[in-house]
Amino acid sequence: MMSVWYCSRRYCLSLDSFSILLLLKRITTRRISIVAKETTMAIINAFTSVTDFPK
Repeated sequence: MMSVWYCSRRYCLSLDSFSILLLLKRITTRRISIVAKETTMAIINAFTSVTDFPK
């Protein structure tokens, strides 16, 4: 049974571990984007409450 290897400049990975790494990367980037959206919404809400306050 042959395993396909993905080689970069620094390391070589078999296709199985590479696909696992891609899956992990996809999951983490999705989580980071969700967290970033939540933080930006919180910041926007804070700014709007601050700007509404002097009235």
